[in-house]
Order: sequence, then C-alpha cells, then structure tokens
Amino acid sequence: MPISPTPITALPTPPSRADSANFAARGDAFLGALPTFRSETNALGTNVYSNAVEVANSASSAASAATSAANSAASASASAQAATIASGVSMWVSGQTYQAGVSVYSPENYLTYRRTASAPGASSVDPSTDATRWVGISGTVQSLSGSGGSTGMTLTGGPISTTGTLTLGGTLAAASGGTGLSASGPAGNVLTSDGVVWTSLPPSGLPELVVVAGTTQIASALRHYVLVSASATTVTLPSNPISGASVWITVANARADNVIARNGQNIQSIAENLVIDSAYAAIQLRYADLTRGWIFS
Repeated sequence: MPISPTPITALPTPPSRADSANFAARGDAFLGALPTFRSETNALGTNVYSNAVEVANSASSAASAATSAANSAASASASAQAATIASGVSMWVSGQTYQAGVSVYSPENYLTYRRTASAPGASSVDPSTDATRWVGISGTVQSLSGSGGSTGMTLTGGPISTTGTLTLGGTLAAASGGTGLSASGPAGNVLTSDGVVWTSLPPSGLPELVVVAGTTQIASALRHYVLVSASATTVTLPSNPISGASVWITVANARADNVIARNGQNIQSIAENLVIDSAYAAIQLRYADLTRGWIFS
C-alpha cells in the first residue's frame, strides 16, 4: 500500500550580509541544519520512488488481469459457440448433398465441419480432408507446421491437418548454441573456435593448412594461409578474435605487395593494414587485446 511521505523540517533563517550582527549565528544554525535536510530529502525521494514502483506494479497487474479476462471471455465464447454448433450435428454421409451452412461431424476424427458454398453438390471426400467444401469449426487446431527460422535447423512434413510426422533436420548454427558443423571430422579431432566459427581440428594444435589461389581470403584463427596467386592477395583477419587467436601467412607467390587487412582491429598497435613487402615471408600473428590488436609472434 502507499507510504505516507516524511515531512521535511523547515530550515532556519539563512544568514544575510545585510545583517552582519546575526550573520555568524544564523550561518552556523543554517549549516548545522543541512545534514538533517539532506536525510529528510533523501527519505522523501525514496518514498516517492517506492510509491511510483507500487503504482507501476499495480498497473502491470491490472493490465495482465484484463488480458487474462479477455482471453478467458474469448475462450468461453468459442467453447459456447462450439457446444451450440455441435449439439445438433449429425455424422457426415458420403454421397449426400449438403446445403451451405449445414454442420456435420467427420466419422474419421469426430470433429465438426460447416459446409461452404464452394463446389456445390454431393461428394465422397470426408470433410476432414476436403478443405474445398468444408471448414472446421470445432475450435481445435486444423493444421500444424513449423520452421527453424535463422537457427540453421529445418522442419519438414508440415502442414499436418490430420496425422503425420514433423521431421527436424539441418545443422544448428553457432549463434543459436550449436557448432554449425554437419560432420564431426576424423576420430580424435577436437573443436576449436575463433570467436565466431567452430572447427574440427586434430588435437596437435597445428594450424590447418589453406592454399590461397585467389586474390582475397577471409581468415579464421588456427589457419595457415599459403599465398600462391600470381596476383597480389589480400588476407582479411577475423573481425571478432579472442585473445590468443593465431593466424599464419606464408608468401609463396614471390610478390612484395600482398596485404593483411586488419578488419577493424589494430596490427602492432597501429590502425593500418599491413603490406607484406618481402617475398617468401612467413608471418605468425597472435591477437593480444583491443589496444595492441594483432602482434607478431
């Protein structure tokens, strides 16, 4: 319940330069009253905040109660309608002609369906599988399907309108708590991460060798890139490396203009890309921190 505010004690008469005779006494009294004034002001602020929190909680509870009441009313209305409709329906008979608006129940699943105006005349197709002539009105789920969204997973087999099986497939992405790998790799491999991508590698700690025949390459940690293109090649470092991540680059194209793109991180504490100006150079870079970025190792 609301908390009554704490009254603030009035401050004494403040000192004034126009009243030099009482300046010192009033100044001492005024300053001496300030700690009490501060405590009472803080108490009032706490009181106001507590009452505001109570008001917010009460409003939230009222809104939740209103939503719950509305849902209950809708559910009750739907149940009443379904009961009213179902109370007088008869079983569907194959080959019989039904007028639009007539309700029957299916002998296949015992759910209730209403005849539409589409495709008039008799039919031998049960209402549970004849969406052209009949619409379900039992208040139950008429079909079920699903999707893996952006998780990398897939869901096939839907929509299911009677019975069936939904099959889960795909590969759970790292951003959704998986590895992003469709296979585990050879026996004895271990999972390693560059902060973004999981990779299955031998447990020796040796980097995976990648021969780069093109002019661009997006790098990942624990990779050894060998540049063999006749043209200058740009290797772009990982954008979100973890401390200790390593990348190896070996120049095997006899060029002195290959580039290591920093991709937002410093190289040797400098915010510049690195030009490898030595043919047949071999470089190992290890990520240190935001200030130093990638350093020679």
